[in-house]
Amino acid sequence: MFVTLEPREDHLIRLETPVAQLEVPLDAIQVQPPLAYVLQTLKASKPARGLYIAITLDISPTMGLGTSAAVVVALLGALGVLEKR
Repeated sequence: MFVTLEPREDHLIRLETPVAQLEVPLDAIQVQPPLAYVLQTLKASKPARGLYIAITLDISPTMGLGTSAAVVVALLGALGVLEKR
């Protein structure tokens, strides 16, 4: 699994995942399926700027092998690295 973050100059978050693609305003994140776990992570972490986030998986996200939890951990790690820049 890979999570790639790129800062944006606006206040939008663009998500590209194997499950869905979505663009949401940073200040109005609505937690909704199928990316509720990603959106909740972003809402709780409150990024300071817009982001492009690409999530890729080598296994199916529907296999029930903890992929959601792994994505959340990887996303939090990536956000932490980005914050230190």
